[in-house]
Amino acid sequence: MSLEQKLRGVIRPLISTFDNGRFDPESMQRVAAENGRVILLDGDEQQVNAEFVLGFNGEWNFLSEPLMEEIIEFAPSLGQDGKKILVGTTAKNLPSTKRLSKLAQKVGVDAIVLAPEYQEQLLPYDFVAQIARSVDLPIVIYVNSHATENRHFPPGQYSRLAYDFPEKVVGVKVSTGTMTDFQEYSIVHGLEYGQKSSFLLGNE
Repeated sequence: MSLEQKLRGVIRPLISTFDNGRFDPESMQRVAAENGRVILLDGDEQQVNAEFVLGFNGEWNFLSEPLMEEIIEFAPSLGQDGKKILVGTTAKNLPSTKRLSKLAQKVGVDAIVLAPEYQEQLLPYDFVAQIARSVDLPIVIYVNSHATENRHFPPGQYSRLAYDFPEKVVGVKVSTGTMTDFQEYSIVHGLEYGQKSSFLLGNE
């Protein structure tokens, strides 16, 4: 079963928890367990269907690689009650991103999330394509140029990824731009005010 078939509903960015600078897995587990439902802007209450780990406020841009490794290894334990686990694996450079992505595959997460705008070495297509060829996991792309000093890449590069890697690059998290720029993707994760337009486009 593909990720598109397995993943529906609310994908929640889950904050990583720390105690005196050390990763606190018990607190993170408690946050996930005690907040299994979310209230949307229209007042509807919905169950959380997936947790997005290492994606809250671009956490990966501020954490050391050893800390990211520790959190990635812990992430699968958050998949309770059938929740899927997505993990951000973008690091400071391509080799480190490959290594973290392979670790995510090894520990058994459901998908990885890549933020190509956070790095300046490669164009988004080349960055994501190299990871797609390195791991056997679905990939969701994180688009947030506001957090990357307004480095913005044309949506056409993301469209090309969807066509060239249809079994790998399956979705996009949109924090800047409009969801209409990413109609090739069936899974779109973004700001809540874009929810209705996303559904009208047929996104999940």
